[in-house]
Amino acid sequence: MTTPARRQYLRIKSQYPDAILMYQVGDFYETFDEDARIAARELQIVLTSRKDGEDGRVPLAGVPLHALENYVGKLVQRGYKVAICDQVGEVGRGIVERAVTRILTAGTLSEPNLLPTRKNNYLVAIAPARAQTGLAAIDVSTGEFIVTWFAPAELPAALEAELQRLTPSECLVVEGSQSNSYQLPAATMTVTPCPSYFFDQEASHTRLCRLFGVQSLDAYGCAQAPQAIAAAGAIIAYLEKMNVALLSLLTGLRSYRTTNYMVLDAHTQRNLDLLQGSRSGTTQGSLLSVLDALRKSGPAQPLRHLLAKPGRYGTHRRSRPPGKRRSQRSRRPA
Repeated sequence: MTTPARRQYLRIKSQYPDAILMYQVGDFYETFDEDARIAARELQIVLTSRKDGEDGRVPLAGVPLHALENYVGKLVQRGYKVAICDQVGEVGRGIVERAVTRILTAGTLSEPNLLPTRKNNYLVAIAPARAQTGLAAIDVSTGEFIVTWFAPAELPAALEAELQRLTPSECLVVEGSQSNSYQLPAATMTVTPCPSYFFDQEASHTRLCRLFGVQSLDAYGCAQAPQAIAAAGAIIAYLEKMNVALLSLLTGLRSYRTTNYMVLDAHTQRNLDLLQGSRSGTTQGSLLSVLDALRKSGPAQPLRHLLAKPGRYGTHRRSRPPGKRRSQRSRRPA
């Protein structure tokens, strides 16, 4: 017969079957059953067991409370979803009440020590349709929230190039969709299937208006791009499920079109070693790393975006103030 504590654990775990449940017990976070085997293998910690009832034992692996973020970061980097179950009730009166307070995935990290250095940590969503495909991206660590969309003639090259430029940590796709119609950088990205209702256009429109406290999305430049709205709404639905507190970090939404820039497809970016060295597979040996080393200060993200998304001729020319003449060039000596 299982103990009351074991029954509490099983009840909570049943709600998060696809996540490793980190279950707080005093000054430790413990994992059980298959979660414990995975944690012991991936984190190189001891796998032991705990008595359950009169004769049963269950696998157990735990980490200290003060080291939780370090261990969770390793699991997330390996593609696992981690649910943090904290003690939320008063200790000392029967079974302590516990609840999952946040779920960590590759694209929803906001803790500075878990984030990649000098690069964005994007969570993206792709909303495909016959007439248009939408792409939305957020970086919860900076609050950036952007959307774009592609016509059928632009696919798959423009979408693949944009994914290569963004190098997202996690990508949300419609559950059961044919995502193999375009190449996803799966080696560096976690692909997360989500229910189709996450991508419902009307529901997504409502979520976005509620988040920003507006009646329409006209001011955000995407009101006439239903699939961009669907992709952005899917991200909102995902954050509501994973960690609703992250929504407060999103203060605006920016629309853009890749047609305003020179599209460098993924193959070209790799051959030119723009963002990654062809041999290292990292920024080492890339043009980005060389230019970044020459910079004395400042974030590297804008430089990354500029290299992968150069403007077309004339796009970034600054206009002179009215009445200001172009300065005359110095004459050559006779």
